Amino acid sequence: MLNQDPGTGANPAISVVCSCYNHGRFIGAFLEAMAAQTDGRFEVIIIDDASGDDSLAVIKACHDPRIKLVARERNRGYCASLNDGIRLARADVVAFLASDDLFHPRYVERVLAAFGANPSAAAVYVELERMSPEGVPLREVRRLPAAATRWEILRRSSLGKNQLPSPALAVRPELATALPLPEGTDQPT
Repeated sequence: MLNQDPGTGANPAISVVCSCYNHGRFIGAFLEAMAAQTDGRFEVIIIDDASGDDSLAVIKACHDPRIKLVARERNRGYCASLNDGIRLARADVVAFLASDDLFHPRYVERVLAAFGANPSAAAVYVELERMSPEGVPLREVRRLPAAATRWEILRRSSLGKNQLPSPALAVRPELATALPLPEGTDQPT
């Protein structure tokens, strides 16, 4: 499945919400990883949370119509950024990615295939590979335990062993809006 829609973002199948704060050194690679997706039916909503570096310049240099930028004058924090992005999302699926993270080139394809195979699913999770701060793959793939029930995942998460890191999770927008992130409790993004 190679770039089914190479790029207007007019009818996205997935909205990727990205919070950015002083990540000018990372956001270019983030944008390149999105452009390299094998399935191009996405929009990216970047909430720049009053960055003081060159983040805005890097984002504005990207002329992909699927990239939507909201530039804040005042920092409101990571959770507020994600909540705002969720409200702006137009697709039937919402994914979350920080500006210093990268999706695998087949992320969009895999997530949409998983929702297609499970139309009543409220959320899907795909594999996550860890990278060093320099962008070198660490060859550590995170998967959900094969036999874990949703209750086991919730139990482990409540014990501080987060089983669902946000870069690997995609949800239906009604789930994301029904469970907004708590604003004002996080550090600036």
